[in-house]
Formats: sequence, structure tokens, C-alpha cells
Amino acid sequence: MRGIGKLLMKMLVEQYKEQGYDKIYVDVLADNNTRYFYEYLGAKFVKNIKIGRKILDESTYVWESVNDVLEKL
Repeated sequence: MRGIGKLLMKMLVEQYKEQGYDKIYVDVLADNNTRYFYEYLGAKFVKNIKIGRKILDESTYVWESVNDVLEKL
């Protein structure tokens, strides 16, 4: 089903908004292509961190306003 990611993201962000959140973030493995979806929705890259012995790169993306995300959805 095409568009399921946007639908799920919209439902999630609406719940955050109802709970009074404004700023939200997501952590994603750096080599995971979903990061482009978050960037498309306006998330700004914040940082990379290393995880564990295997050394996985994790990237953090942030939205300063849930309203900005909802406008793109």
C-alpha cells in the first residue's frame, strides 16, 4: 500500500501534538534510507553517534515543531 508511511507518521505526530509535544526527534541508523523520508518531512540532521562494539552509526533528526511536520503530511 503506497503512502502508508505518511499515514502512520501523521497519526503519530497528531498524537504527539495532542499530548502537548512540540519538538520531536527520531534516531535512525545512518545507512537506513528512511532518513531521506524524515528529511523530506523537514527533519534537520542533528548528530551521529557510535553504538556498541560493532560500531553502528546512528543519526538523530529533529523537528522543531509538530505543526511543521503536519503541514507536509
